[in-house]
Amino acid sequence: MAKALMRGRHVLVVDDDPYIRRLATVVLEHHGLTVYSAGDGEQALTVAMATPVDVVLLDVSMPILDGPGFVEALRNNHLNLPIVVMSGILGANDWARAIDAVATLFKPFSMSELLAVVQGALARAALVDSRSI
Repeated sequence: MAKALMRGRHVLVVDDDPYIRRLATVVLEHHGLTVYSAGDGEQALTVAMATPVDVVLLDVSMPILDGPGFVEALRNNHLNLPIVVMSGILGANDWARAIDAVATLFKPFSMSELLAVVQGALARAALVDSRSI
């Protein structure tokens, strides 16, 4: 997907590691995306409820409200956002399948992996959106 096709799309990066949030933000913004970030699931839920989000990059283990708690809160608020699980923990792929995540991004990941996964998630979200018209 070219930069122009990503322009205007919104990504929420949720990770308690400020380095990962900042790096993902810089790379994704460079490719035309609007990026919101949050250090825990509680902050992320506030952002998701108040702003348009096309895809969520979600860490599993975080303080205050972890990934599973965030997903539960999203669903309780009837928000069905495409989620990319970002994690370095064993079993993350199983959890990603259980919540019907669009992809899993294993830490540490390269910037090309990040872009490929986000592009795929946005393409899938666009396909779902076009079917609901």
